[in-house]
This record gives sequence, C-alpha cells and structure tokens, in this order.
Amino acid sequence: MAFEDPAPAYIESDVKTVFTPAIANISAPTVAELTAAAATELSKWIVADGWKPTRSQDFVDHAVEGVGSVGKIPGRKSFDNTEVQIYDNVNGGETTPNVAAETLTEGKEGYFVRRRSTAVAASSPFKAGDVVSVYRVTIGAKDPVAHSGNDLMQSVVSFGIDPDSVVETAIVATGE
Repeated sequence: MAFEDPAPAYIESDVKTVFTPAIANISAPTVAELTAAAATELSKWIVADGWKPTRSQDFVDHAVEGVGSVGKIPGRKSFDNTEVQIYDNVNGGETTPNVAAETLTEGKEGYFVRRRSTAVAASSPFKAGDVVSVYRVTIGAKDPVAHSGNDLMQSVVSFGIDPDSVVETAIVATGE
C-alpha cells in the first residue's frame, strides 16, 4: 500500500466567527440563531493568530485493588488562554467602524461560534450540516496591545468559557 500524504499541497483554511447572545442547543445551533440581527460577524475583526483559547483535560489515576498497575481515566476539561486579539479602532470617530470592540464588552454573556474549513470561505453564510465549535462565554476586560509601526491598533479581550462548550462537534441545524 502506497503512503498517501494527508496534505499533498498547502491548503488555506478559512474561519468564520460570530458572536450571538442566544443559542437554545449548543450541540445544534440553528441557521436562524447564527444569522439573526443580534448575531455579530467577527471574522474580519479577529487578528490572524488572535484566537487564543486552548482546551485541556485532566486525567485521574484509576487504581483498583488486586491489580498491580494504575490506569488513568479522563477527568475534568478546562479552557486556558481564553483571549481573543482584535482590531480596535478606538477613538476613530462615528464614521470608523469598531465592531468587535463594541460587541465584546465586559460582562456581556453569549456564544462564540466558529467554523473552520478548507472548502468554505469565511464570507459564506452558515448552512445546515456545517460542523462548528460553540463556546458559551462571559466577556472580561479589554486591554490595548502595544502599538507598532505599520500596524493597525489592536486589543486583547479576555473571556471565561463554560467547560461544557463544544469544540468541532456541533452541527448547524435548520429551523428557527
């Protein structure tokens, strides 16, 4: 059997991210929930490497009397590095949009929904069957990033993630 390279050529991926205040079922968010007027498209406002959260899982020793070895079983899941780096047009005036900073305000609760794809552009709307991650969050503080030459102003927004959030296992559903 010949070896098949899983990535024979560089394939660029696109990520679509929205923030929405309400989702009834995080395992099956609906197209209507993800495209409602209250859902805010953030894909163009998140810096290319600005999504920082990582998920980890503890393992618990599983020692059983009469067995000389100790196994491990999956334990509690948690999220670390719960921050997102955004473009922030602070003090840009009324004609300069600042969508991410105005949406992600301290104390706000809602959901980040993210779709990664090598076949679907970030600009494409969500559709039934899309595999997405759904993070239930509470937004924390916004901190400015040190400005450098030839760069846009940026800030880092911290947030807490509910450990029951789902990572690339939710399926977008049709319906209201």
